Amino acid sequence: MPRRPLVSAWWSYRNAGPATLAFLAARCAVLPWRALAEATGDLSGELMSIGCGHGLVERYVTRRNPRVAVVGYELDERRVAVAAATADGERVRIEAADVRNLPDTALFDAILCCDVLHHLDAEAQRLLLKHLASRLRPGGRLIVKDIAATPRWKCRWNEIHDLVVAGDRVTSRDPHEVAEDLEGSGLTVRRNERVARWQPYPHFIVVAELVPAGTVPVQSSPVERLHVGAGARR
Repeated sequence: MPRRPLVSAWWSYRNAGPATLAFLAARCAVLPWRALAEATGDLSGELMSIGCGHGLVERYVTRRNPRVAVVGYELDERRVAVAAATADGERVRIEAADVRNLPDTALFDAILCCDVLHHLDAEAQRLLLKHLASRLRPGGRLIVKDIAATPRWKCRWNEIHDLVVAGDRVTSRDPHEVAEDLEGSGLTVRRNERVARWQPYPHFIVVAELVPAGTVPVQSSPVERLHVGAGARR
């Protein structure tokens, strides 16, 4: 795990109180940070992050990558207030807003959707992904980190976690389904992978790109797709 930026990001909430620090420490323990670092390490420009909570992931990303600035959108105004009260730099801004209500002119170089989809039903997930795809500039990247429906025991573990922590009943889908939705929204999938397999949570990352007009897209290979599909049965 890339520890130094992560510890720095977590410690930036030291004035938010022990409850927030404990909650974010638990978040630190379960997220696949190496995979997130790989997916965001070469970005530049403006990154939109949705459902960003207190902004922990966003502070981590900007600590690792000085070429990116983040605007995050979160519906929980209490978490937005904590982010504002503990802000420690100008490259992360968290706002209380629903991304579906942003003006049509709001376009981004990259979009991060981290652990949002499984809190929506399947149709709402598809609609959100289509909407996010429409917010990318040409050449832009959409990064989806979420929870898979298989293996079933891992999915069940996460269902219990979300029920206890957030009071939510969740709808998890496997990464190939998310990849198909992104391709159906006009994006080209560059990465489709299960990550941090040692954890009891079935994490996955799908990375897709809005290929500029006139560019021939490079598709992921059939071998890569087969590998990801086989992993879903483990």
